[in-house]
Amino acid sequence: MFNSMGNIAVDPTTSLLFIDFTNGAALHLSGTAELEWVTPGGPGDDDGTGRRVRFHPEFTSTTRLALATGRDVTYSPHNPAWQP
Repeated sequence: MFNSMGNIAVDPTTSLLFIDFTNGAALHLSGTAELEWVTPGGPGDDDGTGRRVRFHPEFTSTTRLALATGRDVTYSPHNPAWQP
């Protein structure tokens, strides 16, 4: 994460890619990001880290990825539980 934060400090151009491996859908977001430094544990601090990244999307795209589908998907135990 710190490497990414250093990259954002130098060049705020960023992209995010979200893939649903169960059906092959993909969402691509591109835009800019900015680093925000706040007092750790202060009002508005996320998770007490004193830092966060604010993403400003400028372009969105959705597509289907034929090679990204699969039935034997194992989710990371570190991912938050999905709730519809």
